[in-house]
Amino acid sequence: MKKRFLLLVVVLLVFLSSCTGEKPEDMSEEMYNIGLAALETVDEYFDGIITLEEARYRLEGSEDAADRLYDKARKQSGGAIYGTEVEDDFFVSSCITSIDFHLMMKSYGTGTNEDILEYRNDLADALNESKR
Repeated sequence: MKKRFLLLVVVLLVFLSSCTGEKPEDMSEEMYNIGLAALETVDEYFDGIITLEEARYRLEGSEDAADRLYDKARKQSGGAIYGTEVEDDFFVSSCITSIDFHLMMKSYGTGTNEDILEYRNDLADALNESKR
């Protein structure tokens, strides 16, 4: 009985560890945290916890922080993006900008939740998090 219980615990731990994200190797810790905050904001919007306006307000802060961090990293890399450690940070920054853009379009009545979800899932992929 103890062996079965231990086996169940081990299987459960393996399953749970595979469901949680781990920071990508070539992404800065700061950009990873900014991305996670943006992802949480979008999820709270989809879950009805916050309004569209609140989501836009929060994402604008995340977008500004991501842009500043990306610009700093790009300058330190000599301006190169692709094939450098800056590439993952650039992608996260771009995803956050795209999500904010599509939230803005939704606020104008021309965007859809499907558009927002597409970029939310791109961000989740970049952060090794689960898609919705």
